[in-house]
Amino acid sequence: MKSRKFLSLMAIAAVFAFGFASCNNDDDDTPEKKEYTGIYFMDTYNEPGIHDDQEGFYVVEGSGQARVGDDEFDIRPGSAFIAAKGVPHSIKRNPDSGPIKVVWSHGPV
Repeated sequence: MKSRKFLSLMAIAAVFAFGFASCNNDDDDTPEKKEYTGIYFMDTYNEPGIHDDQEGFYVVEGSGQARVGDDEFDIRPGSAFIAAKGVPHSIKRNPDSGPIKVVWSHGPV
């Protein structure tokens, strides 16, 4: 399990590195070349996101659950995960938590 977690963190780092390295906010607004921040207020899942690229997430604040495909797991500050190309994904906060703040980036497959 440790090696799988380590590989997942390496993959997330690669997605973020691509997003940050290729981001040019003045000239290029394509989603696959941007890093983003988001705040999730709802304690129920929204309509899932589905993309033509992979998306890496890093939780900065708050706690809740994430659903990626058929997997659902707890998230809290320091949690990181990837939604692969074409895989539905969504986040919800715990009812007793404040908003969940995340940083995410899209990257090539």
